[in-house]
Amino acid sequence: VSPEPGLLSIGDAASFIDPFTGSGILMALESGQLAAETIKPHLGHLSESVFALSREYALAYSKTFQSRLRTAGLLRCAAFVPGLAGAAIRLSGVSSHFRRQLARATHQSSVPSAPVSPIR
Repeated sequence: VSPEPGLLSIGDAASFIDPFTGSGILMALESGQLAAETIKPHLGHLSESVFALSREYALAYSKTFQSRLRTAGLLRCAAFVPGLAGAAIRLSGVSSHFRRQLARATHQSSVPSAPVSPIR
């Protein structure tokens, strides 16, 4: 997630999800929220805990986005297998349940939806 120890990467700097999932902006906003929530408890003693904070954020990021990124990667691979891509397209056309599950798998968040209070 981070190019250097002690840095927190958000949005595309942290990872890239295929644009066809439509969740890149959502992940950018959620990862910013996740970074803020990770930083907030450390504000009083930030200088001594930057590396710990970075590790904590990397773990939280992985927990939050790993499944979504894995699903998008599998979809990307399937898109280049003609028979599999065709079957997925047909299934999407006839099954609203399949479409909902696919959307949920690439968009669902474990980050709380409540707004983060400003850092003070």
